[in-house]
Amino acid sequence: MTPYYQDNFTTMYLGDSLEVIPRLDVRAELLLTDPPYGRVLSDDWDNIDRSSLLSLIDDTMAAALPKLAANGTLYVFCWPQVSDLVASTMRRRVNVLSNIVWLKRERLNEVARGMMRRARIVRMRSPGSETERIIMAEPWGADGAYSTRDAQAFAGVMRPLIDYFQQAFAASGLSHKALQDAMHRLTGVRYTFDRHALAVSQWEFPTRDQYTAAQTVMPALRRDYEALLRDYEALRRDYEALRRDYEALRRYYQPTAHNYTDVLVCPPIAAGRRDRVHPAQKPIELLRDMIETSCPPGGLVLDPFAGSGATAIAARQCGRRCILIERDEKIAEKAAERLDADNIRR
Repeated sequence: MTPYYQDNFTTMYLGDSLEVIPRLDVRAELLLTDPPYGRVLSDDWDNIDRSSLLSLIDDTMAAALPKLAANGTLYVFCWPQVSDLVASTMRRRVNVLSNIVWLKRERLNEVARGMMRRARIVRMRSPGSETERIIMAEPWGADGAYSTRDAQAFAGVMRPLIDYFQQAFAASGLSHKALQDAMHRLTGVRYTFDRHALAVSQWEFPTRDQYTAAQTVMPALRRDYEALLRDYEALRRDYEALRRDYEALRRYYQPTAHNYTDVLVCPPIAAGRRDRVHPAQKPIELLRDMIETSCPPGGLVLDPFAGSGATAIAARQCGRRCILIERDEKIAEKAAERLDADNIRR
């Protein structure tokens, strides 16, 4: 399959994404795309009814998931009026994590921009929209391998303390209900000690108050709390060191102080701007935020609906690779020119 455009970071293919994707021999860490919104714009590429849009998204998910890492992430832009339908369609194949709001402002407390500033409010029959939605999702079981490995590692490292508490409980001769009743009488909390200090999969080190209360009904808990706490802290350090060995199994997610909520604030590419080459063009800074948050350094981003090529420029700027797919040659040509121009500026 011959690329339409290629450089050190970006490969773009010309064609229908549903035909191109199955031919790719890749494992992307992030699928980030902006499909047609469904007759929101008058352009031919957006001339798709709602039912066809949802079918396109479902077909794209089916084609793309085998090319996405098992611990990968998906972001799909959509119009607010169809975000619930898009999310529901995606849930057939992936685990939807968030319905993110892209607020098209410079700052959160800024007065509404563009159309909203000019709107004749008295004639409005429904709220004007200054937002778009971004459905964030992961493959089902994305963190499964990590979670399994992590639970095994934690239980293995903490085994000396787990055994200490479980053996003391066995020596007491108490039933679980009798222990729960005693802890409730002594601390006001019935289940915490029994369900965590005596568990394996949900094991937690008890507080001083819990431990002191438990000592009154479990005489085999003879060790001083401070000494026990020091042992726990040492084992915790061992666990953290061990966890670093399999951290790569976890879905990559590194938010920053300005993008850790489900509201992303960023101005749009307004009509008339010299750098606007596509009517649905997304801001580079918004895409960079999403890529840096959910794709590891050196990772691969897949965008099946390339449009302006902004995804590739954003990926390149933060050291990630990108595969673009665009079916319209005129749009692909503009994207290629933009990518070349960005290469020259760099």
